[in-house]
Amino acid sequence: MLEPDYPIGNMNPKTEKSIQNLLLYAVSLALIVYVALRADLLSFTHDESLTYTILLGNPHWVHTTNNHLLNTFLMNLFYHLFGDGEFVLRLPNVLAFGFYLWGSISILKKLNNLWVSLLAMALLWFNPFVLDFFSLARGYGLSLGMLMMSLSFLLNISLAQPETKTFLRSFFFVFLFGGLAVTANLGVINYLLIIIAIYLVRGFLLLRSGKMASSKQKRGYFSILLFALAILFFCVRWIWLLRASHQFYFGAQSFNGTLFGLITGSYYFAQLPSWVYPSIKYLLLFFLFSGIFLIVARRAYLSRLSMIAVVNLLMILGLFLEHVLFHSNYPPGRTALYFVPLMGLFICCLFADLFVRFPSVKVIWIIFSLLMVLPLSWHLLDSLNLKYTRNWRYDAATKAAMMRVKKETRNDPNRATISNNWLFEPAINYYMHSRHIQIDSANRSGVHFDTRFIYKFNSDSCPQHYQVLEAYRDVNTVLLMESDTVSNSN
Repeated sequence: MLEPDYPIGNMNPKTEKSIQNLLLYAVSLALIVYVALRADLLSFTHDESLTYTILLGNPHWVHTTNNHLLNTFLMNLFYHLFGDGEFVLRLPNVLAFGFYLWGSISILKKLNNLWVSLLAMALLWFNPFVLDFFSLARGYGLSLGMLMMSLSFLLNISLAQPETKTFLRSFFFVFLFGGLAVTANLGVINYLLIIIAIYLVRGFLLLRSGKMASSKQKRGYFSILLFALAILFFCVRWIWLLRASHQFYFGAQSFNGTLFGLITGSYYFAQLPSWVYPSIKYLLLFFLFSGIFLIVARRAYLSRLSMIAVVNLLMILGLFLEHVLFHSNYPPGRTALYFVPLMGLFICCLFADLFVRFPSVKVIWIIFSLLMVLPLSWHLLDSLNLKYTRNWRYDAATKAAMMRVKKETRNDPNRATISNNWLFEPAINYYMHSRHIQIDSANRSGVHFDTRFIYKFNSDSCPQHYQVLEAYRDVNTVLLMESDTVSNSN
């Protein structure tokens, strides 16, 4: 059975389609501008700065989980092409956001429903925790962008009556973008295994039915399979090397811990009541089981809803099996961000089905959609900022502090010294190197009262021979300078 189109409602379909497209493109443009501004203005963070040391030839962080392979490769490429400014190093993730939007819009156009598009924008685009990673030089944003592109090709394949040529071409891109997603975030490895399994099953059925009869088609099929297996081998080998060096020591002890980290991370800095987390968790479970029930009741085993349901369920099952068989931890917080597009698309496909299968009560589906769209939209508006991120808020003022240090040392022929809380060490050294600041490298040995500058968390106490040069109250940090060297400008 071919996947049906989903009529929007009683209005002129062309008018509704125009409104849908206008909303999608206008909102996506606004979000790209926001993400790009943050990539340019946000202070470089702890983990980004550690990866930056790899670009400088420091081998210490190469064989660690901080080295997100695709991100490090692209950072290195852009570094040698355009320099080491924050925006340049983060540009691959900004571009990945374009892929993320493009992939999701491609799926939504097939669903052809204005209300589902509004819901998708809220679920997929309005999560401030997700948006953080498209403005940072980390692998998570890249992975989300590549994953969404892979899903767009996967969900737009007609699995019921596929044409062999279209099937092979589409799955090539499914594997290409899926493989890139894994190289950016190894946590997506289960997705690669799942799409290989889907490809094998559908390919077997095509071969058995005689639709893949020519030797050219068969060579194409097995060539794409070898391509996918080569990507899988490379990623598994890297995971094995990291496991051998005991890099997978962090994580949650249950899938509930993964959900908790993901949901509370999505709160951003909002102070929400304790009942919100279990409410969201049980709502997600309700949607999941409702979707499965609808698939079984309709026997729509080759629909978009069924496909994304299979991917979600097998992703969760894969985490469970890894935990049982290999004693692996469940992914915490940002490492599990891939569940946002996976579960978000599942909910969107579920509502698209509900609109078309039960049009007589579509007002109910509209109300349900608005009950999710409105609070998520308000939450995004309340979270908008150009100063800090969820995971590395403590680094929000590090750039400003180092620019003040540069101002104080620009006419000094001697190199100054600085001591600091260990959390600030990587970003201080990034700015010291990239901005050519005349200070010795920072280290992780803590605050010492024999250095010219001190950057630390503010404890409302200042050593006698130091003065406060700058206080950053938003993040509760302070930059100190020896009293006898404070410039007249202060």
